[in-house]
Amino acid sequence: MQAKNHVTSHDPEEVYDAFMSAADPQQFQESLSPDQLHILEAHRQTLTHERQAELQRRVAQAITEAEDALATPREVVPLLKLRVVAPDPLGGSDPLGCILCVWRPSEDVRETLKEGRAFRVFNVVASPGHTQLPCRLQLTATKSTRYLEVTFATEGVYVPRSCTSICGLGSYQLPYGEFDTIGVVTSVMSSNPSVKESSDGKILSKKMDTVHLADASRNILVIQVWGGLEAQGLQGVVVPGAVVGVSNLTYRGSNNHHPVAYAGDLSLFTLHPQEHLKGPWEELIKALPVNRNDMLQTLQSNIVEY
Repeated sequence: MQAKNHVTSHDPEEVYDAFMSAADPQQFQESLSPDQLHILEAHRQTLTHERQAELQRRVAQAITEAEDALATPREVVPLLKLRVVAPDPLGGSDPLGCILCVWRPSEDVRETLKEGRAFRVFNVVASPGHTQLPCRLQLTATKSTRYLEVTFATEGVYVPRSCTSICGLGSYQLPYGEFDTIGVVTSVMSSNPSVKESSDGKILSKKMDTVHLADASRNILVIQVWGGLEAQGLQGVVVPGAVVGVSNLTYRGSNNHHPVAYAGDLSLFTLHPQEHLKGPWEELIKALPVNRNDMLQTLQSNIVEY
């Protein structure tokens, strides 16, 4: 008895169309000759490859569009961020802290809001702190914000900045879990960004660069830079062999081999540190060999992955 969906054609598209419209695909395949089965399977593989190629093309296009969007010139608005602290009104030993954001700060405001000075601040807007910052509260200045300098005992609240040695991390308490340090960049490792589509159709990309910093004694610090160095314009600054100063790192403990720190949007990398980092930076420059290739190779071999 001849199968209802039996075809005699050897045209790939006709055989495939008949297969797709068959009421019983298994019975349909049994009715085909060996040559027709081969034609059907080859056409199915061709269609699969074409679908995969189209999917890859769409993903590549989405990545390109996302990169183009990031590269599009945009208006840059100056932003001044400060950590402000005050004694606990309930008598606790730990001072209370938050982040104060000042958009488009004037030159007078920049000169006024210096570290170590005490102020009363009026007319600010309070909001929940950013999840990447160790603060639960964020204050944002407005056009009506006013700053009144006051006399205030800052002992136990304000701790002047100092250069924290890499070997000393974990051995003593850091003010607000943050620290500044200097070191030579031994390696930079990048993770592949994960690309996904949000509910509103936007392409989301997340990347992390890992920077390994070493001191003169070959102690290594692991610095995680969320968003990547390129997003902060640091791809030409933080390179192997560069001696850098880093401010506002958040200590994250140890990975059982090296201390780990997080570099957020308050962190600053520089090739020419000033103030409290300048002296230690100059001493490190003198202690390092002029040709650092052999030293870098040795340090890179001592790095244990996080």
